[in-house]
Amino acid sequence: MENPEYRLAVQICGATADKLQRHVCQYFTEVVVEQARAEQFDEVEKAHNLIKRLNRSCPALLHNVVPQLEEELRVEETQLRIMATQVLGEMFADKGGADFVRKYPTTWNAWLMRKNDKASAVRLAFVEAIRGVLSNLTDQQETIEAAIQHKLFDPEEKVRAAVCKLYSQLDYETALHHVSPDMLRAVAGRGLDKKVRFLLYV
Repeated sequence: MENPEYRLAVQICGATADKLQRHVCQYFTEVVVEQARAEQFDEVEKAHNLIKRLNRSCPALLHNVVPQLEEELRVEETQLRIMATQVLGEMFADKGGADFVRKYPTTWNAWLMRKNDKASAVRLAFVEAIRGVLSNLTDQQETIEAAIQHKLFDPEEKVRAAVCKLYSQLDYETALHHVSPDMLRAVAGRGLDKKVRFLLYV
């Protein structure tokens, strides 16, 4: 159970969000830029974890931070793109994910484009984040499936395997109501993949 001090802090942040947004954004920008430049990615990860916590307790504070995360999806540094892909995936998969998509449609579209990232590690992070998104954003089923179906034929075998593993781990209700028969047939078709590991997942 949340303690009274935490609830009070959340209430204050919610009541003053419009005044704090700029300062919160400035803080995260400085942390990410400075620590990434110093290749202190553990510190960048801590900042991203804090963003996820704020998104659950006081999302209004992140009005200017989300566009910053969107920009991280496009930077040259692969590790930053991986982290941004992961954190945004978790934010889309949260209980308020549907509202998050409606509020930040350009961020949603930029995140979906990580499926085609030049780095296979980023594409892998995207696939691994899809599970929660698929279960939570039921109104985005067609968009999600369109994005993930192509990854069954990704040139990197780890990405293809991750898609198969993702669907093998879905619970019955999610698979029944939120996965199309065409998608299930496409995943089953990976049994023809020359790499033996796919036979373990399908």
